[in-house]
Amino acid sequence: MKNSIMSALRASAVIFLAFIALYPSQSFGAGGRNWTGQKAPAFSGIPDLGGRNFSLAELIDDGDKRNVVLVSFFNTACKPCLEEFPELKKMREAFKGRDLKIVLVAVDEEGEAAVRPFAEKNGLDFTVLLDRGGLMAGMKYDVVKNKLASVPQMFIIRKNGTIGYHHSGFNKEMTGEISKVLAELLQEQYTAEMAKAESERLKLRILYGNSENGHLQACENCPTSNMGGFDRKAAFAKNYKSNYPNVLFLESGDFFPVRKDKSADKVIIDILDKMPLDGVTYGDQEFINGAEFLYEEISNKAIPFLTANLSYCNDTQCFMLGRKYAIVECGNYKVGITAVTDPQVFTFFSEKALKGLKIEEPTEILPGII
Repeated sequence: MKNSIMSALRASAVIFLAFIALYPSQSFGAGGRNWTGQKAPAFSGIPDLGGRNFSLAELIDDGDKRNVVLVSFFNTACKPCLEEFPELKKMREAFKGRDLKIVLVAVDEEGEAAVRPFAEKNGLDFTVLLDRGGLMAGMKYDVVKNKLASVPQMFIIRKNGTIGYHHSGFNKEMTGEISKVLAELLQEQYTAEMAKAESERLKLRILYGNSENGHLQACENCPTSNMGGFDRKAAFAKNYKSNYPNVLFLESGDFFPVRKDKSADKVIIDILDKMPLDGVTYGDQEFINGAEFLYEEISNKAIPFLTANLSYCNDTQCFMLGRKYAIVECGNYKVGITAVTDPQVFTFFSEKALKGLKIEEPTEILPGII
């Protein structure tokens, strides 16, 4: 681990490390998140009452056609769920012969012992999946949190695998709304080209910027280089994020000018505070005016500064110049991000210029974070 980190540092003065969780981050509903348009969390190997295992991919794709899938989470203690079941039967009958599958997912801790008699008593002739404690699907959809289930919750998944509708709770007035949504989603066509385009849209992308060197505006006619600026970067990031939901926007430093200019530095800090950034760290230029100046300027800002190995120390105490790491919700993903700055970038700084700046060895810090 230490050797691999050092190899990366030799290739770059500043390094961001991102750790991608293999489960989705999105959901709102009971927790206040918005699922609509997001990729539905995959699940597989969940048995039904007959012992057959099911996956979301198989429910959506029959091989010769693709289906709209209505997934309703419940448990046997849920009274509103008992009101929902008859309405689901009506919907199944209304859309009989269409490309619709309705699946109930039980999140009872007791599993089959509790669910089978409940299903028989209430005439549940749907496919009923046994997701004990929500471990296989319920937690991914935020239906189960801290072993507590918020049910009923309904998710209608489009033919392209994204969520077209989500609702927490149930009342009969919802039936008309849900039927309308189903009718619209069943009309949607889905081709291999559309599948490829959707897969491309939902990839995790990282916008990685650095070395603005204090340029507030682009310089398109510069004699030596066609330089960008903060105006171009902010506009590009905004447009890009509107087209792709799973985008991380990272800034890796040297955004301050190469010369001492506190007024320009303050303006740039204000600009960064307004940009849609997921993580920001430091190059050496951020310390040209000293660590104390930098700390004072950023201390009341909401900029997501990250640094695992830089801090500012005065005569009495030390302060981190950012969080050591962050867990960022990025569309369909949760991503862990940390950042370090190679101590060698400060080789030519005077002792006076480095006053108050504490620089720790990345290879000693990163293993504990990772």
